Parts: sequence; C-alpha cells; structure tokens
Amino acid sequence: MENIISKGFDDEIFVVREHSLLIDIARLIDSINKQKIMFDVVEMEINFLCSFVRSDCNDKEALSSMSNSRRDEPVIVTHFCDGNRVIDGNHRLIKRFSDGFDKCQVIEVPLNILEQFIESSGG
Repeated sequence: MENIISKGFDDEIFVVREHSLLIDIARLIDSINKQKIMFDVVEMEINFLCSFVRSDCNDKEALSSMSNSRRDEPVIVTHFCDGNRVIDGNHRLIKRFSDGFDKCQVIEVPLNILEQFIESSGG
C-alpha cells in the first residue's frame, strides 16, 4: 500500500513555543499512513492556507531541491490552541505557491487525534 505522505526525519517534531508543547510529527505521519481510512485528503486554497503558517524560517535550499512528487504531497493542518496551523508541510505549501499553484492537498487532523502526539517541552 502506498503512503499518503512521506516522512521527513524519524525524529521530526513541531514546536509550539508559546505553549511549550512538542508535536511528534514523525509518529503522526506513521499513524496517518497506517490508518488511511481515518483521514480525508481535501483540496484547499493556498492563499487561505498561508494564513495558517506560523514559521519564521523556510530553508531556501530545501525549496529549490524539492521534487515535484514531494511538493504535491498533502500538508497537515489542525485547529490548535489559538487557531489553525500547518503543522507539517510548510515547505511544500510555499513551493506549490512559488510554482504557481492556487490549491494544495490537505489532511486535517482533529485535536482529539492530535493529542496523542503532543507532549510538554517543560519550558
């Protein structure tokens, strides 16, 4: 069976600094790929998704070297704490935008599922 989304690094996390939380993105992606039936892939407007991005750095080298197949994989979004967030796929979203696309595939992860991948960073 083909994966919905490929995993970046085995130890990849998303840090929610203002709430001192860590989201285990690697485990979340494994779960999405193993339980595909639980997750819908939908299309959303990139301009709408860009308002979810809360990242202050995007690696220009990663953007320029990204393959089209990776670029076209869905991004993961959730409604968390203070609003919607892209928790995985910021580079894919920006790459699609810079390549002239107006839509992007999205996997929306509800908070009740996301909670099992969250831990406190203690800071």
